[in-house]
Amino acid sequence: MEQGRSIENHHSHCAGILSAFQADGIIAKKFPSFECRPQQLEMARRIRNSFSTNNNLAIEAGTGIGKSFAYLVPAIEQIADKKGIVVVSTYTITLQEQLINKDIPFLAENLPVSFRAVLAKGRGNYLCKRRLKFSASRAITLFEDSSELDEISKWASQTKDGTLSDIPFSPSSRTWEAVNSEHGNCAGRNCQYFGGCFYQQARRQLDTADLVIANHSILFSDLILKEGGFSLLPDYKFVIIDEAHNIEHVAEDLFGIDLSSYSLKRLFNELYNPAKHKGFLSFIGAKDAIEIIPAAGRAADNFFKQVRNWYDSSKDETVGRCSKNIFDDILSEHLKRLRMELSKFAHSKKEVDVKFETIRYANRCSEIISQLECFLNQTRPGYVYWVEEDSSRFKSIHLRSAPIDVGPDIKRV
Repeated sequence: MEQGRSIENHHSHCAGILSAFQADGIIAKKFPSFECRPQQLEMARRIRNSFSTNNNLAIEAGTGIGKSFAYLVPAIEQIADKKGIVVVSTYTITLQEQLINKDIPFLAENLPVSFRAVLAKGRGNYLCKRRLKFSASRAITLFEDSSELDEISKWASQTKDGTLSDIPFSPSSRTWEAVNSEHGNCAGRNCQYFGGCFYQQARRQLDTADLVIANHSILFSDLILKEGGFSLLPDYKFVIIDEAHNIEHVAEDLFGIDLSSYSLKRLFNELYNPAKHKGFLSFIGAKDAIEIIPAAGRAADNFFKQVRNWYDSSKDETVGRCSKNIFDDILSEHLKRLRMELSKFAHSKKEVDVKFETIRYANRCSEIISQLECFLNQTRPGYVYWVEEDSSRFKSIHLRSAPIDVGPDIKRV
């Protein structure tokens, strides 16, 4: 929705927009307990100058300065002066909610400027109506317990934004990942639900935004996608990174590897559970692919068993850090066979849902093969490779990698 109020002479007002921070400014008038803070005004002035000179700026702002207003006000000034779209990136959902539900509405109501602010969420947060219909109609074959799917179906008929945060309960990752929107699993304009697609509606809102609130993960994902000619965010001119001390961790996760024994076990179980004769492959009747699963599962168990044995015996000395090619790759050949069989089956089918879902699993196999080979051969210079055990009840063993310095990767995108 449109934020703020439009007036004819807003440019003249914007020339003195930083007066909002003065003792007699709009903030003080609305908040009687407000104290004029020189640090807040200085921060806003420096940000405004950075915008006008196109220079980078790093600010360490202490608690109580009022940093969100200090960067939002000059950002809104840029929008009012038609300088370009502004993206504000945060790390925590709490800060995002504060900005979009509290700070921005206040400024929109009181500044003499008209602008449109939109919250950007990752694609995986949106329900895909096509995938929901596919999963719901085959729930008995695909799920051991379809009660969550039934609840999501009821919610889907009532929700307006169709995002995970709007669901009145927390569905398991297994259920949500069977119905959420995915980049490589989308029929686009050929989908019967395209007109009412929750994700496409959100995209259209983003395309008309002046001020975008996003998180660090979306910001970096957008930069990577832009290398391939795609994008998650509109073509913005300015970016403000709040909670910037977390950028390094986000970049490490995005550019690194995290492959676990649990993720492999879950993948094979989703495809086919030999004990219960259930799973995706059982539903679509992919008999040749089903025959690969038992051997692939055993190979995964044996591979991660050797990794765990090494980790248990050497962790005190190595802290999990390992050299290349110390583990026998007894897993990749099975994943490659499975990927090939899934791809072959997908291309033999005309039904859109079966084709897309099968390709999705084939692509997942490709990702795991790539991560596994990269980890074992340690092909990326400037990265550290290690093994760790998580603290969950599964005690899953993980193959991890991360850049020693995220700078080159960030500069690359």
